[in-house]
Amino acid sequence: MTSLKEKPSVVFVGLGALGILYAKTIEEALGPYSVSFAADEERVKRYYNETVTLNGKPCFFNYFVPSEESKKADFLIFSVKGTALKAAIKTVSPLVGPDTVILSLLNGISSEEVLKESFPEASVLYCIGQKMDARKTGPDVIFRDLGELCIGIPKEEETPKLLSALEKTRKFFGECGVPFVVEEDIIHRLWCKWMLNVGVNQAVMVHKGIFRTVHEEGAPRELMIGAMKEVQSLSRKNGINISDDEFKLYLSIIDHLNPEGMPSMRQDGFARKPSEVDLFAGTVVTLGKKLGVSTPVNEKILALVKEIEASY
Repeated sequence: MTSLKEKPSVVFVGLGALGILYAKTIEEALGPYSVSFAADEERVKRYYNETVTLNGKPCFFNYFVPSEESKKADFLIFSVKGTALKAAIKTVSPLVGPDTVILSLLNGISSEEVLKESFPEASVLYCIGQKMDARKTGPDVIFRDLGELCIGIPKEEETPKLLSALEKTRKFFGECGVPFVVEEDIIHRLWCKWMLNVGVNQAVMVHKGIFRTVHEEGAPRELMIGAMKEVQSLSRKNGINISDDEFKLYLSIIDHLNPEGMPSMRQDGFARKPSEVDLFAGTVVTLGKKLGVSTPVNEKILALVKEIEASY
């Protein structure tokens, strides 16, 4: 366990693969029941009736329904699906105070803006998770690669309060063994990860496969690369400028993911749940129209995924 003199209040919202992966990492450092998950009453009852495991090891988490009497969180980490963000914000609002540091593990490029608008009194840091391959089946999560969290603040948003929150987070993650990188240009990194998700998540979803499906040459890989190229084109139009070398780097990250694993979007499709296609292809198509960039691959994907979801 760590040598922290005083254990901070660490609360996650969203008991998905990524939330469990990093909550367990912190729990192993701070001790059993040192990490909590906040949820509505129905979910809390369900959580208490199942034992969550990570690579076969039981996870010792607290589950609770936030109220006005709840202690303010020191760290509040959103690990819900994008489709559940609005409801999650309402659920955890009693936990947010002026000293709360908020991080989002959500896919896409918009959750931080939503959180800043919802919680102006808190410190919202930009964050993405990458290089992990966690997969959740029921209450069980398996993974091969823990990956890393990239955290940072856009230069134009830096304030003493946010810089202090970033340093607090850097120190905490370091003491807990959470792999992380402090990014100089976090918005650029956000777009790079979004490009990866737009490619691999959607191609595997459409072809109902696993990571191996896009590792091999063929139509699924071509679809993935085509979708990613459209994000790169958008980035060049709006000044983000994802380079060809970065494109190759993120393609390499995909190629090193566990071949037997599957991205979160495919897991949603497998479970016949609504996916995050609007955060991926939907956003690409919308930005394409706004910036005058053609996005036929993502338009095709958007239609195909909507068709799949309509069949549930």
